[in-house]
Amino acid sequence: MRYRVKDDVPAKKESHGFNNVIPLYPVNRSNNSSPLPQGTSKLMAVPVPLLNIVYYHGHLCPELAVGYRVGLVAQKELGLTREKAKDFFVLAENMTSAIDALQFMTGCTIGNQNFFAYDLGKHVYYFGSFPAGSEPRQEALRVALINPIVDLSRQGEIEKRIVAGRASAADLEEYQQAIDDAVREILSIPDESLFVKSRVSLRPPQTACRLGYIKCSCCGEVVAVQKTVVGEDELLCQICAARKIV
Repeated sequence: MRYRVKDDVPAKKESHGFNNVIPLYPVNRSNNSSPLPQGTSKLMAVPVPLLNIVYYHGHLCPELAVGYRVGLVAQKELGLTREKAKDFFVLAENMTSAIDALQFMTGCTIGNQNFFAYDLGKHVYYFGSFPAGSEPRQEALRVALINPIVDLSRQGEIEKRIVAGRASAADLEEYQQAIDDAVREILSIPDESLFVKSRVSLRPPQTACRLGYIKCSCCGEVVAVQKTVVGEDELLCQICAARKIV
């Protein structure tokens, strides 16, 4: 679901340390800017930093809110900010909206080679710092979600109808309300009700500076030299190398 800023309501103070919040109204999937039907949804208020993430990601959902809360933990426990991103790395065990929130908040990104995502289906995150010396392992902060508040499986049939374009107004309202309720709870409950935090020994990931590029001898597409596979008097991209094996 899409959200837009409601610009005629002043910012309010919310609980759980969120001092600046902006109210949002949900907008229907057709992006109709007309006033919403009475009773369509309650007012949604989110912290200003999360609002910026919503603009970046495109919509507000429970997993985006989880990523935001995880980012707050990293900021509090490690002092991780966008300005200090070059000194840190993040590992995520999922490929959900949460990682967009974390990349935006921490400045650690896939493109900067200090954010790594492996889709294991778990909201588990590791935050560590790159070693100044040659130490093989570093202590890292591990944050794991233990509250199943992101589970919207009870709305699964409604979601199928929405995707197929067969959802009724009542379906949309019920689905939106489920999202709103989950987001509100994620933003309001204490850390200990959401996460378990621990410190673990972790080997920092290896990064490579991709300065050299070459054309694949098979497909002719440009590929980083260190990612090629040596064939018979040729350098292949990994896709072409796999095809030759098959």
